[in-house]
Amino acid sequence: MREWYTELDLLGLPGEQVIAEARTYEEVVSTILHTSGLAETAALTPCPTRCPRCAARARGG
Repeated sequence: MREWYTELDLLGLPGEQVIAEARTYEEVVSTILHTSGLAETAALTPCPTRCPRCAARARGG
């Protein structure tokens, strides 16, 4: 992403948000999911159990 990144290269669309460079991966994903409304929608595919979060849930943790 660093190769194509241009600081404040905005589209000028209503509601456009700038995500600060200092944000963590988890913060960025959470922001995108909640801003887009995807956090409230049902998944189209089952969650893979190989990701750490789902693997922990499958183990009861």
